[in-house]
Amino acid sequence: MTNTSNLAPQRPMVAPATLGSTHVSIVWDKPVDYREVTGYVVLLDGHQILKTTSKQTHATVVDLQPNTQYTFEVRSLFPQGRIVAATKKIGVKTRPAAQLIDVTQAPYAADPTGKRLSTAALQRAITDCPKGGTVLIPKGTIVLSGAIDLKSDMVFQVDGTLQGSTDPSDYVYAQGDRSKSSQHVNADGLILTATRAGR
Repeated sequence: MTNTSNLAPQRPMVAPATLGSTHVSIVWDKPVDYREVTGYVVLLDGHQILKTTSKQTHATVVDLQPNTQYTFEVRSLFPQGRIVAATKKIGVKTRPAAQLIDVTQAPYAADPTGKRLSTAALQRAITDCPKGGTVLIPKGTIVLSGAIDLKSDMVFQVDGTLQGSTDPSDYVYAQGDRSKSSQHVNADGLILTATRAGR
């Protein structure tokens, strides 16, 4: 008899830094025995809400309510639609509703077409974002940017497209700004690597 625990997705958890007031990403490892697994299903409070492929061991759930407790499960999907072997349940409480800064709106007014560089507008929004707040690049927009500095205790939510500039000069810090940045730069101010926010 097959040990069903070997067929269950392993170590489900909330992906770091993905929990917001209306969304969260769940990640998991493949089952110990995944030879016949065709995909995975994610359940929210006992109801199936989405499926993934066998290669996709993560899922983002949106349109949740702020400051609300939810229970997630992930189950393995097998041929003929057979669903077995649930993971342990994950209790998640969304964050309270927080300030949302749409970078394409005043006073930031980042170009939503991606035709003009919007690094300064994007950085100003990040700098102004209060603890627990969200900086949003909305769906259907393209924001063109060079180097930006993120910070702790905020969510940077990209529902649209964050497009990196192809001009190397957009990744250079001015001399006076280099000591303030979390980025590692060379003598010319060109970014070499980036540290994680909060370090």
